[in-house]
Amino acid sequence: MTLVGEYSIETFRGDCGALEAMARRAWLDEYGADSYPNLYRPDLVAQLLAQAGDPELAIAAYRGDEPIGFLLNLPRRMVLRGVERRAALSCSLVVSKECLRQGIAKAMFAEALERNRRFGFEFTLFYLEAGHTSSKLFETLAANGTPLDRLKRMHVVARALDLDAIRASEKLAWYEVAALRALTLARPPRATPCPAVREARAVDAPRIAELLDAQSRRATLGRLWTTAEARREILAAPLSRALVWERDGRIDGVLAWISVDHVGRRVVPWAWLNHVCWDALRFGERRAFLEAFGAAALAQGCAGVIEWNKGYYPSAALYAARFFPYPRQVDFMAWRFGDGFSVAGIPDVAEIQL
Repeated sequence: MTLVGEYSIETFRGDCGALEAMARRAWLDEYGADSYPNLYRPDLVAQLLAQAGDPELAIAAYRGDEPIGFLLNLPRRMVLRGVERRAALSCSLVVSKECLRQGIAKAMFAEALERNRRFGFEFTLFYLEAGHTSSKLFETLAANGTPLDRLKRMHVVARALDLDAIRASEKLAWYEVAALRALTLARPPRATPCPAVREARAVDAPRIAELLDAQSRRATLGRLWTTAEARREILAAPLSRALVWERDGRIDGVLAWISVDHVGRRVVPWAWLNHVCWDALRFGERRAFLEAFGAAALAQGCAGVIEWNKGYYPSAALYAARFFPYPRQVDFMAWRFGDGFSVAGIPDVAEIQL
């Protein structure tokens, strides 16, 4: 435990309900009328904590019994330019709005970096959204000499599934709605069954891990997979789901997503497309795969789909299936703890966005 004035920096105590309430106040204050993704829903936090494995990787700030900050590190086996390395994905940073500019986020990151070194991670990955509080924090840290590498700037690639639900939640201008309709980008996916597509099952975990692992090894930077990880993180319905493309009894493609609540004027779930693996599929098959995925996500109640231009798979089929670029950007960054390698300027990254 580390004391910062009247606050303590320590291992998260597991009080997920109080964390969600604190995060809601903080993000509503920062995003205002825009929606924010609720990455602090108790069932999602519980799943992420299970993925982290060691409680020491979840760090929180407390004022007495009240959580006022949170940061999670997910351990990763990564392959960087053909070399396997140990890393972590740092995510879910939040600080109570009443406690901003008091050094709490900086203290949590200092504690996280120390623990990450102790765990033997060679670098820690994280995302920064331009213009928000966390970005300004890291600008300050960098100015003070803390080494940071920028891997890649990424923008949203979205698909509208239910425009009425999106309009009820999001702050959309009239011309954005008109453009979506005029360009037919808001047309719902067809619910026509595709014989090659089915819901992934637990028995598919070894093949899914094999496909994702091979794909990551082809990328400049990618996460490596085990069967147990695929089963725990991808085949965990209803929160995490996956569809597979099966040909002659063999799985040749995977689309996997999680359902994340976007909190705006209304709470509306979106499908975050975390894994796209379809190198063995032809262009028309990829479009059919996306159509089946969109129909499944819509049936699940998702208003839209969020993906990022990560660059690790051929993406032309996305735009042929009514996906479109959206001007919301994040920088993919890294703390680097070792010498002799760089994680800057990477064009393709096979990793989820959190």
